[in-house]
Amino acid sequence: MTKKNKLTFICFKFGFYILGNIPESLINPISKLGSKFAKRVSPNRYEVAKRHLRRIMPEISESELSEVVEKSFESYLRYWIESSMAFNWSFSKLDSNVICLNLERFKHTVERYSNAIIVMPHMGNWDVGATWFVKKGYTMTTVAEKLEPPELFDFFVKIRENNGLKVIGLDKDATAKLLKEIKSKRIIGLLSDRDIQKNGIEVEFFGETTTLPMGPALLSIRTKIPIVIATVYSSYTVAGSRFTVDISEPIEFSYTKDFRKDIKDLTQLLAYELEKAIKVAPTEWHVFQPNWPADELVRKD
Repeated sequence: MTKKNKLTFICFKFGFYILGNIPESLINPISKLGSKFAKRVSPNRYEVAKRHLRRIMPEISESELSEVVEKSFESYLRYWIESSMAFNWSFSKLDSNVICLNLERFKHTVERYSNAIIVMPHMGNWDVGATWFVKKGYTMTTVAEKLEPPELFDFFVKIRENNGLKVIGLDKDATAKLLKEIKSKRIIGLLSDRDIQKNGIEVEFFGETTTLPMGPALLSIRTKIPIVIATVYSSYTVAGSRFTVDISEPIEFSYTKDFRKDIKDLTQLLAYELEKAIKVAPTEWHVFQPNWPADELVRKD
């Protein structure tokens, strides 16, 4: 490990420990204070977030947009703090903080098809939702983007696997590995609102052309296991919950003999469903990287 990578690893590990042990009364003040410096600390990510939110909320004014972007960074900071804490929570505490809408409908889906493919946007706190899910007794395998240094990736994988998740690194063999997981009756959970590998399917997403990963559609078409959208909100909540998990009905899709067309059509359908989930609470969408071709013009930090 190079000195730079070693420093990165130590900082992340130490920061994760510190955030996980701060008093809960400081979550809001720290998140609000940190969001005030987002534009100064990371101007390019701030600009990308602004472009994203303008697509989602075209009706708001420029002054309102600045406030919304700040709230978005506040939500992101809150995600990191609460994720660090929740990994150490007992199941009783986790369960008391989460309400899942339509859980019975999801149970029926799993019983009917013996499995499900869960597609999630980077909303609210997906880590809390996934941890709650497996502690409720469900199996789940997910895919994670590989990080540098590799020790940092291993660190986060270990944390998630200690809570019952199985994590596969995102590489050229990921699809084949996921197909095996489905055959083993493990539920698949995929964050699918970013085309990290830049080899996805062209779709219309919030009125503009971009690409989204083909993985969910490919897995569903090959296995005939249905896709559901699961969104974890941390500000748009119900019944006084701290986190609300909203699970959709299985996505209805009529398969044809044209495999390529089915992949494209199902991925487009998923894009529309992800739009609906994100529009519920736009400031909870934690995507601060370029997600449309036009965003690549914004220089990365």
